[in-house]
Amino acid sequence: MNIANIAGQLTPVKNSITINERLFNGIFKEVLSQNCQIEELQINKAKLITDDSLHVTVTGECNFMQCTNLPVTAWFYTNSDGIVTGKIKIELISDQRPSKPWCFSKSFSQLPKDINYADKIDINSISTDTPAVAKQNFLDSLYLYSSAFIICTQDLNKDDEGYEYTKGLNFYSKMRPDSSLGIMEKTLNSVTELNIFGHINIPLSDKKNNPSFITRQYLETP
Repeated sequence: MNIANIAGQLTPVKNSITINERLFNGIFKEVLSQNCQIEELQINKAKLITDDSLHVTVTGECNFMQCTNLPVTAWFYTNSDGIVTGKIKIELISDQRPSKPWCFSKSFSQLPKDINYADKIDINSISTDTPAVAKQNFLDSLYLYSSAFIICTQDLNKDDEGYEYTKGLNFYSKMRPDSSLGIMEKTLNSVTELNIFGHINIPLSDKKNNPSFITRQYLETP
């Protein structure tokens, strides 16, 4: 399938492009229904860009994982086997981190919370399922920026930005070691910025958008 054919299936309708399980002979079927647990992804305020001879690009906004109006960029191209490949980047935190940035619990509300053992602990609260002393989950305490969800229809060994992704739902971000992670800065010879990326596994269950674990996590210095 050439660039013109790809663009022909991505024509905006009322300024929107819908990524569904039927698009491009079903390349998103497993990715949407199993990995993301959604039926379709609608890109609003969509703009179709075809000035690249190798890719068709779509930009706009979308609602995803309990968040609204997230900036989104999608790339579509034909790989060496002639199969259309899709990569969708959904921005969560920009390079300029806002005062109230996205955090993991906003998209995954059932993440377990951690206990700060420096606090005074009420012995009666420990027997409850969610102790009162458990105030936030550890992932929310990370200082993240340049963060995004990445949806891929195939494994990508190295994308244009140097990240490695697997088929399905992925996450990538830059992280500044601070607080309890400050020891990493010293261990890594005063590195002040780390790249983290990996695949997110959301178990198939009645409670959608609540992952039990994140697999294939990576830490690397830029």
